[in-house]
Order: sequence, then structure tokens, then C-alpha cells
Amino acid sequence: MKEEIFELNTMEGQTSLLSEKISGKLNSLIIDSEENCEVIIESDLGYIVFHRRQHQGVKYYCVRARTTTPIESLFDNSSFDEICLNEKLIITIRGRKNLDVKLIFRLD
Repeated sequence: MKEEIFELNTMEGQTSLLSEKISGKLNSLIIDSEENCEVIIESDLGYIVFHRRQHQGVKYYCVRARTTTPIESLFDNSSFDEICLNEKLIITIRGRKNLDVKLIFRLD
């Protein structure tokens, strides 16, 4: 397991960061923020990886993708799988001015 760590400061109430290319299965995400903030993580390919409108404290999130069977199947065997990353991520934090937020991505 490897970790990618990002530390951001909201400066004037919002900040965004474009990460380097991240490869691997996203096992979990740990976010540390003293005060309430909004966290948006999206792929540079255009889809949302994670969005939490209200986050405060140190929390551990198991980020999963919902997968479904093809439409021609009679049964919908949905499951929740780890998200496979092989792209850059856009990390956006919104909150009070000058708020420090730490994000730890744990990858398999």
C-alpha cells in the first residue's frame, strides 16, 4: 500500500490543486480539517471521485464506485468496488479563509 499526501490552504475561502498522475486502486481517503469545509475530488477526465459538502475533523472514507451488470442481464448484481485511478486529480477545498486541510490517499 502506498500513500499520496496533499496539504492545502483555502487562502481566500477556496483553493484547487491539479495533482500529478496517480495510479492504483483507491483503497481509502483520510481527510483532516479543524473546521467545516467542502471537499471535491474529480478526475481530469471529467468524473467525480469524491464529494463531501460538510467535513470536519479527522475522518476515514472508503471511496467506492458502484458497478452494475450490462442492460441485457436479467439480474442487477450491483457491487461496490475500489476506484481504479490512472489520471490526474483536481482537488478543490471550500471553507473559511486560511483553513488548512490535509488529505491522505491510500492506494493498493
